[in-house]
Amino acid sequence: MMCPACGQARMRRRRRGFLERFVHAAVYFCPVCLHEAPVSQVAVYPVFSTIARCPRCSNPRLKKLDKRDRIEKLYGNPFSRMQQWLGAPLLYCQFCRLQFYDLRRRDQTGE
Repeated sequence: MMCPACGQARMRRRRRGFLERFVHAAVYFCPVCLHEAPVSQVAVYPVFSTIARCPRCSNPRLKKLDKRDRIEKLYGNPFSRMQQWLGAPLLYCQFCRLQFYDLRRRDQTGE
């Protein structure tokens, strides 16, 4: 990982405090300028997001499909199947070509 402040090529990971564990998945720091760069939980675990994200790549730009495409892979997670039974729309990620059901609202840039 590269430091956004000074451009140093090697950032090191530091231990997170008790409260930081709930907010950040990891915290990196630069040994040269001591700049810290936290990694969000949402980037690592898209399930914690308030908007619909692709479960594989965390992409928020999703398309809504009218019916299932039999060629593309359908996400087989039981939680996604449960949302299908609850009437969730079928969403599609163009980047990893994955279809899944999600009740959360979509990002407005995903049209």
